[in-house]
Amino acid sequence: MDIFATTANAVGARAPTDRIVDGVDLLPFTEKKASCRPHETLFWRTDSYRVVRHFDWKLQVTEIPKKDWLYDLGADPTEQKNLAPTDPQRVKTLTSKIVDFNKAQVKPLWPSLAEGPIPIDKMMKDRQSPDDEFIYYAN
Repeated sequence: MDIFATTANAVGARAPTDRIVDGVDLLPFTEKKASCRPHETLFWRTDSYRVVRHFDWKLQVTEIPKKDWLYDLGADPTEQKNLAPTDPQRVKTLTSKIVDFNKAQVKPLWPSLAEGPIPIDKMMKDRQSPDDEFIYYAN
């Protein structure tokens, strides 16, 4: 996580060398000493929900419900057009990144106790409708 690498650098500590630390020190970016992207690829995951952002492409996959969402954030930053149905090759390529990332991660020490539906692009207080999109997110 970037917060670990950033904090370690800020206090002059060394990162451990006996494990993979995939975070990036963000201080050069906040101080305008670096102008590139801090990451080419970012991952999020919880139980049955997985996400990868690779450059401007973002893929979200869920097992409950079984669905993929693919967005070109460069052209569609508010994620209005799901390109997964029309670009299966990119879905496959990004899914393989998620699979490889998960293989390198330590398994959770304990399972989540519950998952709840979270609507996509809707506030929790908003009325739900039958055509709403949602994911199940673990506690």
